[in-house]
Amino acid sequence: ASHFLACTNGYPAGAAAVPVITGPIPDIDASFVKAIELRDASLIQSTYEDGLRSAAVCLAANRSALSGKPEQVWLG
Repeated sequence: ASHFLACTNGYPAGAAAVPVITGPIPDIDASFVKAIELRDASLIQSTYEDGLRSAAVCLAANRSALSGKPEQVWLG
């Protein structure tokens, strides 16, 4: 099976809708530092894998912006 997903038209097939945040936005950097200080992983709301996938999307978006073409996104 392929570990890549082609992104065309800006969204991969089956992409979930992302809700718009209307209230205060939490300071994720402060939450991360606090989680490390307290050794409390429950303060971090996403997994390591989620972070890797988010970074992969950003990198693919950067490549696409440079090439002007759809780029593949690593899925792990």
